[in-house]
Amino acid sequence: MTHVILEGADTLRNGQRSDTAADTAIRVEGKKPSVWGAGISRHRILLLCMTLLLVAAIVLVYRPVKDFEFLDFDDDGYVTGNVRVPYGLTWKNIRWAFTTSDMSNWHPLTWISHMADCQLFGLNAGAHHQTNVLIHVVNSVLLLWLVYRMTGAVWKSAFVAALFALHPLHVESVAWISERKDLLSTFFGFLAVYVYIGYARQKRGSSYIISLLCYALSILAKPMMVTLPFLLLLFDFWPLERVHHVFQRTEHTLRTWTGLVIEKIPFFCISALSSVMTVFAQTQAGAVKTLDAFPLDVRVFNAIVAYLQYLIKTVWPRQLAGFYPHPGYSLGPGEVFSSLIALAGISYLAVRQARKRPYFFVGWFGYLGMLVPVIGLVQVGSQAMADRYSYLPLIGLFIIAAWGLPELLAGRRHGKAILRGGGILALIMLGVLSARQVGHWRDTKTLSYYILSVTQDNVIILNSLGAFYTREGKLEKAEAYLRRSLYLKPQFGLAHNNMGIVQSLMGRTKMAIFHHRQAIRYDPHRAMHQYNYAVILVRQKRFQEALDRLSETLRIDPNFADAYVVIGMLLMQSGKNDDAADLFRHALEINPIHADAKRFLSSME
Repeated sequence: MTHVILEGADTLRNGQRSDTAADTAIRVEGKKPSVWGAGISRHRILLLCMTLLLVAAIVLVYRPVKDFEFLDFDDDGYVTGNVRVPYGLTWKNIRWAFTTSDMSNWHPLTWISHMADCQLFGLNAGAHHQTNVLIHVVNSVLLLWLVYRMTGAVWKSAFVAALFALHPLHVESVAWISERKDLLSTFFGFLAVYVYIGYARQKRGSSYIISLLCYALSILAKPMMVTLPFLLLLFDFWPLERVHHVFQRTEHTLRTWTGLVIEKIPFFCISALSSVMTVFAQTQAGAVKTLDAFPLDVRVFNAIVAYLQYLIKTVWPRQLAGFYPHPGYSLGPGEVFSSLIALAGISYLAVRQARKRPYFFVGWFGYLGMLVPVIGLVQVGSQAMADRYSYLPLIGLFIIAAWGLPELLAGRRHGKAILRGGGILALIMLGVLSARQVGHWRDTKTLSYYILSVTQDNVIILNSLGAFYTREGKLEKAEAYLRRSLYLKPQFGLAHNNMGIVQSLMGRTKMAIFHHRQAIRYDPHRAMHQYNYAVILVRQKRFQEALDRLSETLRIDPNFADAYVVIGMLLMQSGKNDDAADLFRHALEINPIHADAKRFLSSME
């Protein structure tokens, strides 16, 4: 019987650990597997070759993004329409990055990254896209080194990294400029784990501190990795094997696990602080949905189904969309129950196989755990799931595939050929699918029509197309899309706001007022809704009502420069020029190139 053995990896025979020659050689020298440390030179050459192939594959798949545009989906909030970011890196802007909760998040490092791009490239969308690709390249290479450093398995580590680099589910995080936060958070999170490995093996205090700092930087980019302390405990189990006789309930084992948990307390503290800051920022912006909008049972049922859907899309990546509408109460009991049975069954197998196949246990519960912050139990937005949320969690599934498939094919006839050929074919197919998926992110119109083709009754995309055609001046077309969106979801505040703008441009003032009132009724926490209604009231010469709305606008967003300008304009009409000038100057402090503020201020001098 022939066994398939990948160099540098551990395989299992009859439930026992078996070392390959590569691992034995490393252990004889008394050293752990290291990327550039002493060991077998062939492994270092292989690692370098895999790194170069990985970089080439990513560049080939994502090459078209250099010609892509900014999207209407959040890119205006993060870059093009932001009052700070386009002006680059200044001390004032950096201070703002650490104090703002714009875009319903507290992620100062992400803001600084976008500012740096604007400092270097201005508003060249292609350059911003290429920065995303560069970070994804670094993340993929870092993952290769990280997994190899933990396991010493070159080929398996390369397969994990290649799946991460080329999977279509990850296109959204790379091809969407607004998802820079995903990439940055992952980069610093990988660094934190990489340095932690050195601490776990050599107990260097400096490595622990550096790992903790890298973790803090990851959280400052996006709070996705709040579950990292739990992930580190999984790695302590396998492959770091910091607990001997882990399945024996002895006092020594309990004491070891207690020590490992205590060791992670600073990491848990950072996670707790990040969670508090995130909930505060998202609640303040009105992004967190109440239990009235999404009751707890609806959230739990959707989470159960979403877990299985992510798994299915990992194996069969088709009909991927930038936004999946939340099903609400439309999920059938059969779908929920079958998903629950599948998840429970896999979890049971992972626990039962933990001794023989620790990679299965770590990979599966790593996947489940990393999705917890975004699975919808705390509902942010109105999506059921999102491809970008899978950027990190899928690594657990990739580890299961990389270690499980060789074991599954071990001893089979032509097993090695099937493993190599199947692996290469799978990666080529994933690369082709990703390249195709990348093309959908070219511009707002292309992406919107693609998402409509793979989802049903997508009110978010219908509303976005309405806004897009409004800017294009095609008001009848815009009205049709917005009307469809409101038919499907009459309480959709954003669509009412956009419909109000369309009706105003078409000269239907009464209808415009109606829709702006509805926008405020259903979404009172958006400053833009208050402001747009105020503008209509100003045109109707209902100045006091307009001032009330403008005051509410500034209460919600004190940095809303347009509101200061309109109030200043009203003060000018009342002869209060000094007060008006102060407001225009304040608006220019917020937005130094505000054309109306400059014009009004110069007319008063």
